[in-house]
Amino acid sequence: MLKITLTDRDGDKPVASLGQRALFDRMAGDWVLSPERAKRERFAYAVHDGKVVMAIEVLGVALAGQSASPSTDDRYRLVGKPLKIGHPVYDAYVGKHAEGTRNPIRYEDSTFDMGACRCGCGAETKSLFLPGHDQRAIHSRIAQVGSVAAFLDWFDETWSAD
Repeated sequence: MLKITLTDRDGDKPVASLGQRALFDRMAGDWVLSPERAKRERFAYAVHDGKVVMAIEVLGVALAGQSASPSTDDRYRLVGKPLKIGHPVYDAYVGKHAEGTRNPIRYEDSTFDMGACRCGCGAETKSLFLPGHDQRAIHSRIAQVGSVAAFLDWFDETWSAD
């Protein structure tokens, strides 16, 4: 889970005075982060003045803009949607005490980021598959059709790129 520390910045409205849309925009922000790592996170929450002020479902990461200087990192923006009362992540975090950190972006382990491995083995993982289980899933589907050749024939007959 991403933990984002929001601070009041010169020239910007104070975080406490922001409406939900503006708060979401500030939280999504333009951050220096690893897009590959951030894409693996399912949820994020924002902390301001020792309190969690928002939680979102992370749907992706987009390049916000390239830096003018090659010595600085590109900045990324979270793509997502705000969570509401009744969502387990919202209820567990929003309104609760949390310490901000000097680094505005932190990655934390959370059971909310876990899900079932897509191969069907029943194990829990933070990503879509446990290591090597993507191949297990592919080969089990091929076996259901009969052979690699039969699978390719079936796929070519049924797949439409449209």
